[in-house]
Parts: sequence; structure tokens; C-alpha cells
Amino acid sequence: TFTPFPCPGAKSEAEQSTIQIRSARTRIAPSKQGNRLVMRIRVKVRGDLVESSCRGDYASPSLIESLERPIEQEILKAIEAGWQASLRLGLDLPGFADRVHRKYPNDWRRWKNDWDERLRRIQLDVKAYASIRNIGLSQQPIRSDGRHP
Repeated sequence: TFTPFPCPGAKSEAEQSTIQIRSARTRIAPSKQGNRLVMRIRVKVRGDLVESSCRGDYASPSLIESLERPIEQEILKAIEAGWQASLRLGLDLPGFADRVHRKYPNDWRRWKNDWDERLRRIQLDVKAYASIRNIGLSQQPIRSDGRHP
């Protein structure tokens, strides 16, 4: 999967990079907070930077870390968009009912009859972690100001 993301501090849409996601791992765990269900979602992705027009020294760990933050934001946006689509359709697309049933079987017996309503009230606690493992093609300027020497 290729995921485009903006360069840190980008001033235009042309300042973008693309990561090829090589591995992704998602953990979902339900928890109860009073009468409310919270789905704790953790996503870890690793990938290769395949193209970039961001300025900076690609050998610098601080630049790589600054590129990972926008990737994490793109993941969070995708999860939120998917959740909103699920709610709009009135469907349990992420399969939360199964996870709740397994973790809280006694509560599930009471909740299954009004699951549609409970599903709409679920709160998401989402965190994403991205790491760039390799750097491929980049359009790094010759000088930091973008001019040729």
C-alpha cells in the first residue's frame, strides 16, 4: 500500500512524500468506562519512503522522525473516516461486537439486544505509530535554500 503524506511544514500540496507500507499491525481492545464502551486501537506501521520532495538531510534521524508524524496523522484520519462511514451505514464494520462479546460475555447478554444503539455511543481511543525503515527515491535539493550552487 502506498500512502502519500504532506512534508512537515509544507507550504504547498506539491511538498509531499509517499511511504510504501511493508507491514502493519493493529490491536483492538474493548474496555468499560462506567456505562460506556471504549475501543482502544493501536496501529503500528513500518514502511519505506519511496518518494519525497521534502527538504532536509535524509541521513538525519530527526528528519526521519519528523516525516513519521504526518504518516501517523494520515492513519488516524483514515480510521476516523472508516468509523464515520460505519456509523453512517449503521453497521459494525470493525467487528467490535465480537471483541466485546469475547471480553465481556456476561455484559454482552444484556447489550446484544440494543447493540445498534451502543455501537453509536462507542468512544475510540486511537494511537498510530509509524516508522520509516528505508529511503528510496527523493528529490532532495542540492542546497537547503533550493538553489543550485
